[in-house]
Amino acid sequence: MAVSYYETRKFIVKSVEKENKGWDIEATKGNIKLHVEVKGSQGNLGVVELTPNEYKYFKSKPKNYCLFIVQNALTKKPVVNEFFCHKGKWTDYQNNSLDIKQIIAAQIKIV
Repeated sequence: MAVSYYETRKFIVKSVEKENKGWDIEATKGNIKLHVEVKGSQGNLGVVELTPNEYKYFKSKPKNYCLFIVQNALTKKPVVNEFFCHKGKWTDYQNNSLDIKQIIAAQIKIV
């Protein structure tokens, strides 16, 4: 969905998720180059989690980084939110903002 979203806006889109950069796609149009992390949620709560690598880049708040969240992702009417950091605050074009809660996790393996 994110790829078609940017392509319809005349961006050239490249998938980089396998390169472990901290974002999934790069969308370029002219001198604009966005680093887009794509997340989806099944419901309309809009709760997503970032991996440690994704979060590391996210919290550095680069001006060309975008968090692209799709709510109701598995329905016929998904809702797209495109968040950018402006003056230290993450907002989308509808003036929705992000409540960011840092968590600590662990991976447990039986050996």
